[in-house]
Amino acid sequence: MSSAKERPMAQTLHIDTLEFSRRMKEGGVDEKAAETIAKTVADAIGSSDMATGTQLELTRMELKSDIDKVRTELKSDIDKVDTKIDRVRIELKSEIVEFRTELKGAINRMLFKTVASVVSLMTLIGLAIRFLTF
Repeated sequence: MSSAKERPMAQTLHIDTLEFSRRMKEGGVDEKAAETIAKTVADAIGSSDMATGTQLELTRMELKSDIDKVRTELKSDIDKVDTKIDRVRIELKSEIVEFRTELKGAINRMLFKTVASVVSLMTLIGLAIRFLTF
């Protein structure tokens, strides 16, 4: 956003206190009250800075530009996060496949050892039966 130095200063509004007072007198307000009210209103209006339509439009455009920049940055950040998520997803799938392969290998080795042990045990039982029957 542009700095305050680049923006035109807000304008101070001025009112014609004589005309204001005259109209109040025409409306039935006594002269002293009309002058006091006119001065009070002039002081109140004169002490506050008012932005012009052009200044408001410039500010609106600056804000819109800032919002567009933030929107673009957020989209870029979201795209980066999505890319990282996709990369992690691929890595995890690969690790899961590798783990499954290792697990299947371990199960197969255990199964082979179990079968080998059962065969060995049956052989020993067979030999024991032969030995006892002779």
